[in-house]
Amino acid sequence: MSASRIVLTGSTGGLGSSVLKHIQSLIDPSRLIISLYNPSKAPNVPEGVEVRKGDYSDASSLEDAFKGAQILLLVSYPSIAHELRVKNHINAIDAAKRAGITHIFYTSLAFAGPPTSSESVAAVMRAHIDTEAYLKDSGLNFTIIREGIYSESYPLYLGFFDPTSSSTEVTIPDDGDGGIAWASRDELGEATAKLIVQAADDTSFQYRNKTVLLTGPEAVPLNAVASILSRLLDRNITVKHVEVDEYATSSKALSKLGPEFAKLWATTYIALKQGECAVVDPLLGLVLGRRPKEMHAVLEQLILDTRSAQGSIDQYAK
Repeated sequence: MSASRIVLTGSTGGLGSSVLKHIQSLIDPSRLIISLYNPSKAPNVPEGVEVRKGDYSDASSLEDAFKGAQILLLVSYPSIAHELRVKNHINAIDAAKRAGITHIFYTSLAFAGPPTSSESVAAVMRAHIDTEAYLKDSGLNFTIIREGIYSESYPLYLGFFDPTSSSTEVTIPDDGDGGIAWASRDELGEATAKLIVQAADDTSFQYRNKTVLLTGPEAVPLNAVASILSRLLDRNITVKHVEVDEYATSSKALSKLGPEFAKLWATTYIALKQGECAVVDPLLGLVLGRRPKEMHAVLEQLILDTRSAQGSIDQYAK
C-alpha cells in the first residue's frame, strides 16, 4: 500500500508555517501537498512538494486541492466573523469528504478547559466549538487539536503591552488570576506535524476521533507575566483591572480591535477567570519528547530579540 499523502492549509500563517517547517523533515516531499489561496505566495519548499490553489470560500477549488490526499490539516480560518468562519470550515470539511480525505486534523483553540468540554464563554472559541461539532458528525476520521495559547501572543492578553515603550501600567478586565497554560507557537507546530505524520504512518494512531489539548508545562496568570516582564525590562509593571464594558470602550481597545471585536475580545477575560485556559496537559511534552518551553524562557528570548532588533535600527539610524 502506498504511503498516505498529506495536504496542509494555512501554510503562510504563523502556526501553519511552523507545521510546514517541521513536517518537511519527517516525510518525503512527494507526500506533501500545500493548499493556498494564492499559490504565487507559496513559501520555499523542497522539490517534490505540490502547491495547489485552495480558497476556503470556493468549495470546488478546495476539492481540487485536496484530491489525491488522505490526510488534511485544516487550519482555522482567520476571521472574527463567526458565521463566515464556520461557513468556510464547513466548506473545507465537505470538500475534503468529496475529495476522498479520510482523516482531518483541525486546529482549534485551548479554551473551554479540558478537551472533554465543549462549553466556553469566550467569543473567540465559539466558531471552534461549532466547527468541532460539525467535524465530529461528518463521518470522517478526525483529530481536533486545541492548540495552546501562544506564549508569543502575550501582548494581546496583557492590554496590548509594548515592551519597547516606557509604559508601566497595563489595563485589562479582571481575569481572577486565572492561569494560562502558554505554549510556544513553534513547539505547537512541531507537535502538530508529528501527530499528523503518526496518523499517516500508523493505522493504530491513538488520537483518531479524539480531541486533544496541547499546552505548556505550567499555567501562568497575567499578573505573573507582568512580574516576569518587570524583571526583564527593569521597571515595575502593574496590572490595573477595570470592568469589561470599560475595557471594551477604552481608546486602546477600540484602536487596536475596533468596536465590534473589542466587545467580543473582552469575554476572553471572563473565560480566564473561570479557568478555561488553566488546564495543563502533558501531551505536548510527550509528542515533542522533551519538556516544552516555559513562559519565562519564551519571554526572555522575545525581549532579547526585541532589543537586538532595536539595536540594529539604532545603529543604522546614526
